[in-house]
Amino acid sequence: MTNLELIKFLETKLESSKNNPVIAKWIFCFVNNISEVDLIQHYGNQATKKNKCIKYTNQYINGKPLARILKKSSFYGYEFIVNNNVFIPRLETELLVDKLNEITASNLTKLNILDMCCGCGAIGIAIQLCCHNQHNLTLIDISKKAIKNTSINLQKLGCSGVAYQSDLFCNYKSTKPFDVIIFNPPYIAKSESINKTIKKYVFLFYKRKGLEPRVGTKGNKNSSVNCF
Repeated sequence: MTNLELIKFLETKLESSKNNPVIAKWIFCFVNNISEVDLIQHYGNQATKKNKCIKYTNQYINGKPLARILKKSSFYGYEFIVNNNVFIPRLETELLVDKLNEITASNLTKLNILDMCCGCGAIGIAIQLCCHNQHNLTLIDISKKAIKNTSINLQKLGCSGVAYQSDLFCNYKSTKPFDVIIFNPPYIAKSESINKTIKKYVFLFYKRKGLEPRVGTKGNKNSSVNCF
């Protein structure tokens, strides 16, 4: 079987399960570590990674998010690496970045921005890149693996920022007050009943108890800090 024949086979599997057949090329390129631009040059070669391509395609058909398979996700026009220990950045979260950009873009001074519970760092990094690395960005997460993921994205995207592992502020002492605090934590308890596919692939769970959505979403009315 040639690579082209394999891709056609994967496209047929996806179409028969009512999925977008273009995903076949994305999976093939990921498995073979080639770009879509160079794909046509490999069409006539023998398919040496057939089983892995079929395995990932079946996983996608069975509900595994593409970002979990490709280990990357697009957010606000930037490509982020996502490991299995962080949330996949969600499209609706870009609205939060829009709102934050209204504040940061119009501010000519250097702001101290904190992305608390940063995950892969998508929100804070997107804001910083939109401001051309103008501000001081700090990113914090309780998970060591999440911080490793964030650090990779900082370097990959050329973003100026520092990532710290800490349970909120337990292991972090700020020398300067923050002007903007972004707080977008997981708030679903392990005991909560949700769809099995979503539970398996989409959500992370807070180990102790669910954090209510209202926690940390609004700043003190008498404070100059903007919290989101």
